[in-house]
Amino acid sequence: LGTLVPPIVISIFKSVQFKEGEEEAWRFARSTLYLLSAGAAVLSAAGMAASPWLAWVLGQSFAVTDVALTARYMTIGFPILLIGTVAIIMKGVLNAKDSFFVPALDTFVINVTSIVVILSATRTWAGLAIVMASIGGMIMRIVVMIPPYARHHPKVSSGPFLHPEARRLLVLLGPVLAQTLLSAINIGVMYALASRIPMDGAVSHINYAMKVCVLPNELVIFGIGTVLMPAMAASFASRDHAEMRRRTSQGLRLTWTVAIPAFVGLLVLSEPIVSMLYRGGRFDDVDVAETARVVRYGALSLLATGYVVTNQVFYAMQDTKAILSMGV
Repeated sequence: LGTLVPPIVISIFKSVQFKEGEEEAWRFARSTLYLLSAGAAVLSAAGMAASPWLAWVLGQSFAVTDVALTARYMTIGFPILLIGTVAIIMKGVLNAKDSFFVPALDTFVINVTSIVVILSATRTWAGLAIVMASIGGMIMRIVVMIPPYARHHPKVSSGPFLHPEARRLLVLLGPVLAQTLLSAINIGVMYALASRIPMDGAVSHINYAMKVCVLPNELVIFGIGTVLMPAMAASFASRDHAEMRRRTSQGLRLTWTVAIPAFVGLLVLSEPIVSMLYRGGRFDDVDVAETARVVRYGALSLLATGYVVTNQVFYAMQDTKAILSMGV
């Protein structure tokens, strides 16, 4: 959801900004922040209340003390849902205002904060340190975005709690949530099938290989889509279809400029890359060879990374049903 919700916020923000002005766009942003945060707060509270039951269901083979510990960690961790929702909305609004640098630091901030918390608190909190590290990382993600958010935010009069366009956002979220569920099912099925492969470590080989294959997307290609999205949304809102086509063509060219060399590189250098990243300890030469073989097949997915740009086109057009259809 962290990658799927911000484009919807950007698209509607730009549409409202073009049709009704800057102040009304910020009223929409405020309404969206309040509305989704309230929903996330309810879900977090429900999850916290249900944590003992969830721990019991998930921990059928656990010892009684482990079930209790799992329930405690889940109870403490569920507020991440609320904190993450606030961060997602702030990131979408900042991107809509063509502010990309600070929002792009979110993963870095989460990782650094998590490492600091774990290193400093593990002896005192044990496993709880990991939960607190996740919460601390998400909080710091919001903290670093507050200055640019405040700088862009004009003084506007209060508006309705449920802005008319916020209702539209809820409608557009439906297919996105379904797409998220489908992705989770797809991953689950993939790993379930992989677990039947008569080879030790098959699931781990796939897992490690996929981390390598998505690196070009994570490092560059998703960034291209993020930067193009506000301009596409503005072009669609102003009905400038020529500019929309130009931006789409530009995005596809940039994407393939990165994807094709990355595909060739992974195809040719799969073993050296895997060896450099993972070899050591129990990860031996056989594991390197098998993981590299998966990388070579997985690299083919880079040839289809144009979907990053086409997805942004559909987001700009506020057509999330098309995105769901692509997911299916």
